[in-house]
Amino acid sequence: MLSRFDRFLSVAVLGLLAPLALFLLGWWGSIPFAQDDGTVRMFALLGLAAGAAVDLTVLRKFIFKLFALPVPGLVCVGLFYSVMVFGFFMGFPLFNSVVGIVFCYAAARRCAVLQLPRQEAQKSAGRFNIVFLVVLVCLCAATAFLSLREPSITTQVKNMFGLPFEVTMEMIWAIILVGGTLLVLFQYITARLVADIVFKRAYGDSKA
Repeated sequence: MLSRFDRFLSVAVLGLLAPLALFLLGWWGSIPFAQDDGTVRMFALLGLAAGAAVDLTVLRKFIFKLFALPVPGLVCVGLFYSVMVFGFFMGFPLFNSVVGIVFCYAAARRCAVLQLPRQEAQKSAGRFNIVFLVVLVCLCAATAFLSLREPSITTQVKNMFGLPFEVTMEMIWAIILVGGTLLVLFQYITARLVADIVFKRAYGDSKA
């Protein structure tokens, strides 16, 4: 039995797929043919509206099926949102950890909803956690690569945080390595705690 939060999450995650995908298709697909920015925005909005119409008609029942998706499908949806969030925040991966945690929750709840044996459920959630840790590491590496290619990265960081001292490349490397490690650990630990809470509610305190 799905809770209100589960139904909300399912609608939010699956309900945005078509509108976002068609919005991006309208935006990027129209650029080679559009004469001005206004035309690009018009096609993007038409794509958004078409996606909403698809949700209300063809996909009306599908948007409640988040926890019934097969594992590959859930991973693909998670990857879609990981790329979307990474692009929306201009390559800043902090919020990608939230995506990973949300989809690890969805993976754990999927196991509980399907009433899989607890050990199998824990293994499935653990593998899912690792997959999204790898995704986060790759995104952090991409951010580091793009940042280190910026000739003025030290000045940008200084101005971004209003620092009263000069920022060196050694400091940039420290931010990348320490910050990236802490972010990965945060996602891993939080996702495990969330999965444990889900399994405790679904299976009780028994480890069997």
